[in-house]
Order: sequence, then structure tokens, then C-alpha cells
Amino acid sequence: MKYSLVAVVAAFATLMTACGNDSSTGATDTQVESKVFTGEPVTFSTPGTYSVNKKKQLLVLTKDVAKQDVCIFENGKYSWEPSKKVVEPDTFKYEFFGDTLAFFEVVGGETSEYGIMYVGGQRGELEGTWVNTDCEYTTYRKETECYDSGFKKYALEFSNGKYAQKIDYYFDDYLKDSEKTSFVDNFINQIYEAMVGWYPGISFPGIFYSHGTDENEYTIKRYGIKVLESSDSSQTFTVRKKTYTFKVNQAEQSLGATGEILMEVNVEVTDGKTTCVGDYHLREVGKDQCSAKYEDDYIIDYDFADGGHMFKDRTLYLLDNIDEFNMCLMGIAEDLPERDPDYGHEKDSEKKRK
Repeated sequence: MKYSLVAVVAAFATLMTACGNDSSTGATDTQVESKVFTGEPVTFSTPGTYSVNKKKQLLVLTKDVAKQDVCIFENGKYSWEPSKKVVEPDTFKYEFFGDTLAFFEVVGGETSEYGIMYVGGQRGELEGTWVNTDCEYTTYRKETECYDSGFKKYALEFSNGKYAQKIDYYFDDYLKDSEKTSFVDNFINQIYEAMVGWYPGISFPGIFYSHGTDENEYTIKRYGIKVLESSDSSQTFTVRKKTYTFKVNQAEQSLGATGEILMEVNVEVTDGKTTCVGDYHLREVGKDQCSAKYEDDYIIDYDFADGGHMFKDRTLYLLDNIDEFNMCLMGIAEDLPERDPDYGHEKDSEKKRK
């Protein structure tokens, strides 16, 4: 599996982004608003070498072979050793639009119509430091469209045949922003829906992402839920004659060695008799986890071919009890008369009354 510069930029940009639709009609008239962060960034750098064909305006980037040990699955066995990724060069056509530099990926001799735009270097000179504008130029529309890369800034540095792709991740700023709303507000609607008879569709990462409180208020009003007590870490509420207490015992995020967001979540819901405990732990694979014991827990596999032989790099693993948690929630849910307890959908007879 080959990852290009454009693909990597897009992948990192979507992790913590809100896409925008700002556009302009040319590659040089886009106004880029500078982001202001208060914390210190964590920088991830991917070095390599490059070559240039100035006549054809082609740039070839070749990443350095990674030296760190990783978990490799090969021939039915696990080993902790340096990565065996095959480094393949990536080719781009580059074009200057005034002070802006755009890179268009070239695959199979075909040049992409979408160019990632950079500024900050010297006009007409590739060498130097170029900062990603979070904008993309489309050749067939002759338009520029910008997006929001969240709490990251990207740059490319070129010097004497060597380059570095750098990502500054302002993770402390991200944490401050994500903690503006309480974990209870972010997660409680999933619990409401489970307790009124919907089949639980629990998504633990949702505890970190705010969707506002409108959805919560709608569910409360629709099903007659009464909130008795609420704080940033717990809430007690009633559904008909049953009282439930939801608690957030743990909700933590951290930044992995290669930029992945790791998560530790522990929550519980009780009706006073039965307590349902939910666990979600997204972690990096280390030497101790590089074994068949964790085979069912790996969630990110990178497949690579080396001399026609396939192998995998395993980077993240997940320990959770989502199935058990969902079943437990179903066991303590209050079946409302207008709900189908098997599916949580409204009965046909109830639909006809509306």
C-alpha cells in the first residue's frame, strides 16, 4: 500500500477537521487566515530525498526508510523488528502561481486536476520552506477551495536534494477545545435512546465530540425524560418509573508517537440494581502487544508487498466490551408502550396515529 504526499495530507487533515466551502476563482487570490494557537506544537517530521526535472516541472519525492521497530505479521508469525515497508517514490507536477506553489500528484503518467497549495518560499524557487495553505486549486474549474485542517499546520522543507514533510500538531489547544463541553452532554443522548428502548448503538469516541445540546433536549421532550441531577461527570434521570445514573469514570485522550489520537474511556449506567460498565481503550501496539494474543484487537493494518510477499505492520489495537455493554443496557432499559422492544422502531399502529 503506497501513501503519497497528497494522501497523507488529506488523511491528517480529516482527523480533526471541519470542511469549509470557501472558494475563489484563481490560484493567487485566495485569502488565507492565519491560525493562532496558544500551546506548543508536537512536530512530526518525515524526511527523504528529492529530484527535480525543471523542464517538465516534475518533482520526485522518496521517503527515507523508517528505522523504528514495529509489529510485523509475516508467514503466520509475529515479530518486533524494523519496518519492512517498501519505499516507492511519489511524483508531482509543480507549478508556481505568483508567490504560491501548487503540487499536482502524478499517477501512471496522469496528472491530477487538484493541486495542494503552499506559500512562504521564494517565488520561482523550489528550495526553501513552504507552508500548506489548507487550500486546493482545481485546474479544470480554475478555482481554489479551502478547508480547515483543525489544530495542525503542515510544511515542506527543501534543501540540497533533501526534504522534510513536517506536521505541527497543537494538541494542547485541541484538548482545550474538546473540553469546552462536558463528556456527559456529549454522550448522554446515546444512553437516553438505549434506556427508552432503542437498540443501543454506542460509539465510545463520541464522548469527546460535542454535537450541542439540541439533540439531548429533543430526546428528553419526546420521551418524557426527567433530569434529576447533572454535572460534568454524571447525570441521574428518570424514564417513566425507573431511575438511572450515568457516570463518566474516565475520558482521556493522548497523542501517539506517529500522530494518532489514543483514547481511554470508562463509563457506567445503573438502575440501582444492575450496573453496566463500558470500556474503550485505543492504544499503540508495543513489543508486549505484538503477539497472537492481541490478534482480534488490532484495528489498523498496513499491508505491504516485498518481493511479491505480503506482510502487515500493526500499529494500533483496541480493547473494548461494546457488545457486552450493549446487551447489559438492553437488560435494564425501560420498554415504552409505543416502542417495539425487538427493534426499537415505532410500531405501525403508532405511526398511523400521527
